[in-house]
Amino acid sequence: MRSKEAMPESNSKSPPTNAAGPRRQKRGRPADTDQKQDRRIVDAWKSGEYKSYEDLARALGLARRDVELACERERKRRKK
Repeated sequence: MRSKEAMPESNSKSPPTNAAGPRRQKRGRPADTDQKQDRRIVDAWKSGEYKSYEDLARALGLARRDVELACERERKRRKK
């Protein structure tokens, strides 16, 4: 049997552990897109300042297709 003096102190600042061991990373494929950027693009689109995706893309320095895809991704996220 071990005495309390022989036991290591548990005051270390390591992340909490669970039964499986240290914290695990998220599983699955990492996202290829930035959700914050998508949200900014959609907010700019909803402002009504731009008449077409092409105008918005030109103002943001992106391709029209990138703006369309960002709006679609954000629409699907909000639908969940």
